[in-house]
Amino acid sequence: MKMRLALKNKTVVLVSALALLSWSPSIAQLPQSPPQQNAPPPFVSPIFGDHMVLQRGKPNPIWGWSEPGDTVRVQIGERTATATAGADGKWTAKIDPPAAGGPYTIQISGKRTVEVQDVLVGDVWICAGQSNMQFGLGQARNGAEEVKNANYPQMRFYNVGERDSYSPADVPRGGPWRVITPEGLGGRGGGLSAAAYFFGRKVFQSVQVPIGLMQVAVGGVPAETFASVDALRPLKDFDDRIAFFERLRQKGGREYGNYIMPWYEDYDIGQKNGSWADAGLDDTSWKIVQVPGDFKELGVAGVPSLTYLRKEVTIPDPVPPGRAGIYLGQVEKMDTVYVNGRQVGSSSWVENPRIYGAMGLKPGKNIITIRLFRVNPEGGGFIDGAASMKLVLGDGTTIPLAGEWKGRVSVDGHTPGVLPPGYESVTSMVSVLYNGMLAPLAPMAIKGAIWYLGESNAQRAYQYRKLLPTMIADWRKLFGQGDFPFYIVGLPAYMHHKDNPGDDSWAEFREAQAMVAKSVPNPSSSRHLSFKLFWGLHGV
Repeated sequence: MKMRLALKNKTVVLVSALALLSWSPSIAQLPQSPPQQNAPPPFVSPIFGDHMVLQRGKPNPIWGWSEPGDTVRVQIGERTATATAGADGKWTAKIDPPAAGGPYTIQISGKRTVEVQDVLVGDVWICAGQSNMQFGLGQARNGAEEVKNANYPQMRFYNVGERDSYSPADVPRGGPWRVITPEGLGGRGGGLSAAAYFFGRKVFQSVQVPIGLMQVAVGGVPAETFASVDALRPLKDFDDRIAFFERLRQKGGREYGNYIMPWYEDYDIGQKNGSWADAGLDDTSWKIVQVPGDFKELGVAGVPSLTYLRKEVTIPDPVPPGRAGIYLGQVEKMDTVYVNGRQVGSSSWVENPRIYGAMGLKPGKNIITIRLFRVNPEGGGFIDGAASMKLVLGDGTTIPLAGEWKGRVSVDGHTPGVLPPGYESVTSMVSVLYNGMLAPLAPMAIKGAIWYLGESNAQRAYQYRKLLPTMIADWRKLFGQGDFPFYIVGLPAYMHHKDNPGDDSWAEFREAQAMVAKSVPNPSSSRHLSFKLFWGLHGV
């Protein structure tokens, strides 16, 4: 790996000569947040914790919540600052940090007293994106060796937990701060992003001050989920999605990170008044359906639908020892599988071969249920055909699953169950990660941000020319620290090399990244290349 940095003029050029990493198919679960609990906010925001890094060279806001009117004193060495809790209980003190280095102790006192220990002062970077940024150091090429040799106690990281929120959250999930040493990371890398680590390590070697990495990454999401509704609205490209989002926000209740799950909640009658997956359900009125097939028996041959399929299988007595598995091949788009009413697996929006553990099998009659949401009518959602569908018992005995099933449609795409905007390809809702993961970090003092995202927007590359500058301006407004450096990591080379030029969405997307890097104040496009690896999605 080669990297050249010239941080004085805030430019970065990053060139990788090879693709990282091993890859294995992963199942993308649609994100959703549980109902919000009315827990009292903490005296000190959890982002100010042991082993953290404060930003050098500028005032650092430190905040929390106390009784209204409480005077809170913050001290680092000889430096102090005070703040008074407002009517909502929130207090914010701005304190000038001591010299770069450390360790220091932050003492915070008011109605309560907190000490934050082993605090360093250096540069703090937001490391954000989708699976490219989420991809762990332990999964990288030579990952075990990289983790073993990651002995940089002056580097720290904070992994912000995934959270979807319809309104800006006060307190982030995730954390705590961890020291980047083999002990601090544990044997598998402790969730440290490979891209963030290699970036941070090179910066540390260049500037020789402590480095704090704040990871804000969720796999499979588009850029618009990291931008506020107010920023997106003037673009006019997301009007239908914003309207859907705002209806849900006004409705209240569970907060989802995608468009399809609220549709499930509203219209899936198979989960109301008892589940259609229950083993004892009376399904005598259900229709016989050929699986795989086009579901013409159910009247939804050409219509997106949410369908329940049930099949009875007989297991010998005793049940063969060992792990049994349900194999369905590739499935489009979403599926949830149950054995005797117990959920054993689910997948969303990733057309990987489905393999689920068949827990809960018993001698004699067993009921396998599939809750299937499919868009493409061909194959009824089962892409690989009949031969791929089977139940394999622990002793290797194979029971074919293709053929006759009982089926019933829960809801289809007709009125009243009209499908929401973006259901086919954009599974993450506008603004929910901005609200749930980014907003709770502001107005923390930072050096800048590095952004590694693109696959989920690659088919809309022209739109990205205006979406990314909008998002960058939105972040700069949120943190209120001027035009801080914003480094754009280019997508890695992907799929086979083409000898003849032609249309390519990834090439167009890289062009959009480069255009943004030239047009907005103080960015830099980090160009990322890799060898001809058709699977190399997550290059570093």
